[in-house]
Amino acid sequence: MATIAAQTLGNMLFAKSSAFGVALTQTAVIGLSLWFLLHLFGLKERWTQSATAVFGCAAILNVLGLPLLGFIDPNAENLSNALLLALLLDLWFYAVVAYILKHALEISTALSIVITMVILMALILSVMYLFGGRIG
Repeated sequence: MATIAAQTLGNMLFAKSSAFGVALTQTAVIGLSLWFLLHLFGLKERWTQSATAVFGCAAILNVLGLPLLGFIDPNAENLSNALLLALLLDLWFYAVVAYILKHALEISTALSIVITMVILMALILSVMYLFGGRIG
Protein backbone atom coordinates (compact mmCIF):
# COMPACT_ATOMS: atom_id res chain seq x y z
CA MET A 1 0.00 0.00 0.00
CA ALA A 2 2.81 2.43 0.86
CA THR A 3 4.53 1.64 -2.43
CA ILE A 4 1.39 2.46 -4.41
CA ALA A 5 0.98 5.70 -2.49
CA ALA A 6 4.63 6.62 -3.10
CA GLN A 7 4.29 5.81 -6.81
CA THR A 8 1.11 7.85 -7.10
CA LEU A 9 2.70 10.79 -5.29
CA GLY A 10 5.81 10.52 -7.47
CA ASN A 11 3.71 10.44 -10.64
CA MET A 12 1.69 13.44 -9.45
CA LEU A 13 4.75 15.50 -8.55
CA PHE A 14 7.01 14.59 -11.44
CA ALA A 15 4.68 13.80 -14.32
CA LYS A 16 5.70 15.39 -17.60
CA SER A 17 2.81 17.86 -17.40
CA SER A 18 2.64 18.53 -13.66
CA ALA A 19 2.45 22.22 -12.82
CA PHE A 20 2.91 21.28 -9.17
CA GLY A 21 6.13 19.45 -10.00
CA VAL A 22 7.39 22.50 -11.90
CA ALA A 23 6.58 24.75 -8.93
CA LEU A 24 8.32 22.35 -6.57
CA THR A 25 11.38 22.28 -8.83
CA GLN A 26 11.50 26.07 -9.02
CA THR A 27 11.22 26.37 -5.26
CA ALA A 28 14.01 23.85 -4.77
CA VAL A 29 16.32 25.56 -7.27
CA ILE A 30 15.80 29.00 -5.72
CA GLY A 31 16.16 27.68 -2.18
CA LEU A 32 19.28 25.64 -2.91
CA SER A 33 20.84 28.50 -4.85
CA LEU A 34 20.22 30.90 -1.97
CA TRP A 35 21.56 28.40 0.58
CA PHE A 36 24.68 27.74 -1.53
CA LEU A 37 25.39 31.45 -2.05
CA LEU A 38 24.98 32.30 1.63
CA HIS A 39 27.34 29.49 2.60
CA LEU A 40 29.81 30.46 -0.13
CA PHE A 41 29.94 34.03 1.19
CA GLY A 42 30.12 32.85 4.82
CA LEU A 43 26.75 34.38 5.69
CA LYS A 44 24.73 31.26 6.50
CA GLU A 45 23.12 32.96 9.49
CA ARG A 46 21.13 35.11 7.04
CA TRP A 47 19.35 32.07 5.54
CA THR A 48 16.07 32.54 7.42
CA GLN A 49 15.71 36.23 6.61
CA SER A 50 16.77 35.83 2.99
CA ALA A 51 14.60 32.80 2.29
CA THR A 52 11.61 34.45 3.95
CA ALA A 53 12.10 37.57 1.84
CA VAL A 54 12.49 35.66 -1.46
CA PHE A 55 9.69 33.15 -0.91
CA GLY A 56 7.38 35.76 0.64
CA CYS A 57 7.86 38.01 -2.38
CA ALA A 58 7.24 35.05 -4.69
CA ALA A 59 4.02 34.21 -2.87
CA ILE A 60 2.71 37.78 -3.03
CA LEU A 61 3.53 38.20 -6.72
CA ASN A 62 2.04 34.81 -7.56
CA VAL A 63 -1.21 35.77 -5.83
CA LEU A 64 -1.21 39.05 -7.78
CA GLY A 65 -0.69 37.11 -11.00
CA LEU A 66 -3.46 34.55 -10.45
CA PRO A 67 -6.23 36.68 -12.02
CA LEU A 68 -4.11 37.04 -15.16
CA LEU A 69 -4.19 33.28 -15.80
CA GLY A 70 -7.81 33.45 -16.89
CA PHE A 71 -6.97 35.93 -19.63
CA ILE A 72 -3.92 34.23 -21.12
CA ASP A 73 -4.61 32.19 -24.27
CA PRO A 74 -1.70 29.82 -24.96
CA ASN A 75 -2.89 29.33 -28.56
CA ALA A 76 -3.07 33.04 -29.42
CA GLU A 77 -0.69 34.32 -32.09
CA ASN A 78 -0.33 37.79 -30.55
CA LEU A 79 0.82 38.64 -27.06
CA SER A 80 -2.11 39.62 -24.89
CA ASN A 81 -2.04 42.39 -22.31
CA ALA A 82 -2.45 39.77 -19.58
CA LEU A 83 0.63 37.92 -20.80
CA LEU A 84 2.62 41.15 -20.84
CA LEU A 85 1.49 41.91 -17.27
CA ALA A 86 2.52 38.40 -16.21
CA LEU A 87 5.92 38.97 -17.81
CA LEU A 88 6.28 42.27 -15.94
CA LEU A 89 5.47 40.50 -12.66
CA ASP A 90 8.19 37.95 -13.42
CA LEU A 91 10.70 40.68 -14.20
CA TRP A 92 9.72 42.50 -11.01
CA PHE A 93 10.28 39.29 -9.02
CA TYR A 94 13.79 38.94 -10.41
CA ALA A 95 14.52 42.59 -9.66
CA VAL A 96 13.44 42.01 -6.06
CA VAL A 97 15.56 38.84 -5.82
CA ALA A 98 18.58 40.81 -7.09
CA TYR A 99 17.88 43.47 -4.43
CA ILE A 100 17.60 40.83 -1.69
CA LEU A 101 20.83 39.16 -2.82
CA LYS A 102 22.62 42.50 -2.93
CA HIS A 103 21.87 43.15 0.72
CA ALA A 104 22.08 39.56 2.00
CA LEU A 105 25.46 38.90 0.37
CA GLU A 106 26.77 42.47 0.67
CA ILE A 107 27.68 42.64 -3.03
CA SER A 108 27.28 45.21 -5.79
CA THR A 109 24.07 45.68 -7.73
CA ALA A 110 25.69 44.49 -10.96
CA LEU A 111 26.91 41.27 -9.37
CA SER A 112 23.52 40.61 -7.76
CA ILE A 113 21.85 41.02 -11.18
CA VAL A 114 24.34 38.60 -12.76
CA ILE A 115 23.77 36.04 -9.98
CA THR A 116 20.00 36.42 -10.34
CA MET A 117 20.26 35.78 -14.09
CA VAL A 118 22.34 32.65 -13.41
CA ILE A 119 19.62 31.44 -11.02
CA LEU A 120 17.01 32.19 -13.70
CA MET A 121 18.98 30.12 -16.22
CA ALA A 122 19.23 27.28 -13.70
CA LEU A 123 15.44 27.46 -13.24
CA ILE A 124 14.79 27.32 -16.97
CA LEU A 125 17.27 24.49 -17.58
CA SER A 126 16.02 22.39 -14.66
CA VAL A 127 12.38 22.72 -15.74
CA MET A 128 13.24 21.98 -19.37
CA TYR A 129 15.31 18.95 -18.37
CA LEU A 130 12.81 17.49 -15.89
CA PHE A 131 9.56 18.35 -17.66
CA GLY A 132 10.47 18.80 -21.29
CA GLY A 133 9.27 22.38 -21.33
CA ARG A 134 5.60 21.43 -20.91
CA ILE A 135 3.53 22.86 -18.10
CA GLY A 136 -0.14 22.32 -17.40
